[in-house]
Amino acid sequence: MINDVYKYLRLLARSNYFQNLYSLSKDMPSLRLFENERDFTDIQMSFIRFLNYYSSVLLDIALGDVDELVLDNDIYTDSYMLYKTKKDKNITPKMNIKNDREVIGGSKWIFKSKMNQKKNQ
Repeated sequence: MINDVYKYLRLLARSNYFQNLYSLSKDMPSLRLFENERDFTDIQMSFIRFLNYYSSVLLDIALGDVDELVLDNDIYTDSYMLYKTKKDKNITPKMNIKNDREVIGGSKWIFKSKMNQKKNQ
């Protein structure tokens, strides 16, 4: 019985209609997913979690990180999200210590004064 509820919640949460509502409700406080504004039921909380979950998957599809195939089956979607979570946890920025400062990554910001720029021209 509970699996059927989650099955339908997932189906609704990945629909264009509810994804649009979810996205727009972040910017428009007057647009609400539910009539109640607080004290959400367990089913409402699960629905919101699934909306966020599928929003993340759809963003990755739009960015080209993954193919739409992951939406064909809940197992594909769950597997992709598990892979993505594990991959993100394994990536840690390289940290170097230079001149008693901690440098993260390899980017370096160089600021030049206008005087130095005039001398170099």
